[in-house]
Amino acid sequence: MVATLEQLVAEGKVNKFGTSVDDPAMIATFGKSADAVGVQTQINVFGHDPEVLAAAHEQDFAVLARTPRAMGLLTGKYDLSNRSAVDDVRGDTPWWAYFDDDAMADWLPRLEAVRELLTTDGRTLVQGALAYIGALDPVIIPLPGARIPEQVAEHAAAITFGPPPDSTRAELDTLLADSLERH
Repeated sequence: MVATLEQLVAEGKVNKFGTSVDDPAMIATFGKSADAVGVQTQINVFGHDPEVLAAAHEQDFAVLARTPRAMGLLTGKYDLSNRSAVDDVRGDTPWWAYFDDDAMADWLPRLEAVRELLTTDGRTLVQGALAYIGALDPVIIPLPGARIPEQVAEHAAAITFGPPPDSTRAELDTLLADSLERH
């Protein structure tokens, strides 16, 4: 795969490339190419894989955080009586379980346990979730989804708050230590 991607670079069809596979060995393989520059991995307040983050650092890769809003669960607008639409991809997927019928009831108490910490200093819940990622590692670039201009503005405004103090990040990590996504 890396050889094919390098050929595409040589042909001028792509400039640089990366991986979205959460496997340190795969990240190391990509790291052997001067044209590989990044890794995309799932990172949010509920968890991430520290081995993937360490492997990305070893390769001096940019780290792109997918699902920084936990597919919308960290917006606070969903609960057991207000769920995503039946045909929404979030309802049944092997990659995340935030909205699965049998798992959402486990995620919501975790959200409530950290809501107050995430919303300190006037942050919205989303802004707190994005700020947590900045506190976790300032080189991580969150990739929050947005459907309307107001969401984009809310995401951009998170920068004005900066990351929470290390003590707040540590408290969030402690409160969510039993999260299914903590490795």
